[in-house]
Parts: sequence; structure tokens; C-alpha cells
Amino acid sequence: MEATSQAESSEGTAVAKPAPIKKVKVIISDLHLGKGRLLEQGGINSLEEFYYGEKLVEFIHYYSTGVFRDYEVELIINGDFLNFLQCDYKGHFLSVITEAVTLEILKDCVKGHQNVFTALAEFAAKPGNTITYIVGNHDQGMLWPACRAYLNQVIGTPIRFKNIVYFFDGVHIEHGHMHEAANRMDPKKVLPEERSCRTDSESSLRVPLLFWKWC
Repeated sequence: MEATSQAESSEGTAVAKPAPIKKVKVIISDLHLGKGRLLEQGGINSLEEFYYGEKLVEFIHYYSTGVFRDYEVELIINGDFLNFLQCDYKGHFLSVITEAVTLEILKDCVKGHQNVFTALAEFAAKPGNTITYIVGNHDQGMLWPACRAYLNQVIGTPIRFKNIVYFFDGVHIEHGHMHEAANRMDPKKVLPEERSCRTDSESSLRVPLLFWKWC
């Protein structure tokens, strides 16, 4: 039931009007989700850094229920939600980031943390809730259109992607890697030229060499 408040008309009679919409913005950062704790063959993934999937699911549900049931909640992911740096591709750690490779790694990350992405989908399905994703230095592969399209598909609703900075109502949010020489990149030059102008079969992101160093 929609909350209402009372106001008087010009004739002096009480008129119900909708109560102001309650809104809140929630920021998370640097969770570093990889392929999950267990590898496909059953071994332990020693490079996985995120072990708190159930707690994160609880956190996400908290902002869609209870006191926040009637709120419009924007979940702001402030970079490094995913940890592509410590994810292999078919047993190899590559020195370039191609769209196809990153998409396959992203699919493995979703599979490895299915409960988290299911919770995000349920959160985004609630009317008024939105997700904003600011790209960090560990997940720069999310600059690729195919990766963004796939994540939108997983969540079930369009995510608002920001390459570096999210600015609203006088508030400035960024991951911060642009202030470190090793991780700084030019967002206008990081994507490759049109593939028709290239001689190689697949384009790769132009990122700093030290991007692949573990931070």
C-alpha cells in the first residue's frame, strides 16, 4: 500500500497525496570476486580472495526488505567487484585482455559466485532499485561491451556503467586507481581502434603493463 499524507484543498477539505519517495545509496568496493573457492576439478582455488558470499547475499537482501522495503535503493559498486587479474584462462595467465577471453572469465566468476549474482538480480528486480558499476583496475575488462551485455543479462536489468567517475548531487565517487601511475589509464584510448583497421584477428584493451601486476 502506498503511503500517503494529508493536505488541504482550496475548499478546505483534506486531500491525500503521496508521501515523498525515500531513497538511499549504498556503496561497496574491492570485493575481488574471482572464480570461486573451488576449482572445476574440485581443487582449492588459492587465488580466490572473496570468501563471504553468504554475508554479501544477506547484505544485499537487507537493503531490499524490512525498513528498506519502501525505499528506492541504488547499489553503487565502486570498482574491483571482480578480480580478473587473478583468474586464469584455460590454465594460463595472459598478458593481454581480449573481449572474448574476458567474457569467458566473467562467466566463470558468475558461476563461482552464483548466489551473489542471484541476489543482485533479485535486488535489481525490485521496483525503484538500481545498480551502478564503476570500473576499477582489477576489473577493467568490464569496459568491453560484450561483458557489460552479459552482466546485464545475468542481472536481468540494465546496469549503469561508469568508466572512472560517478558524479551526482555534488558527490564524487571513483575507485582511485587513476591516482597511481602503475594503474592509470586514458579512458579515451583504452579501447582499441575499429577491428576493420587492424591486422590481428582480435582486439585487446590498451592498459598499463603493470595492470597485470597483483596489487
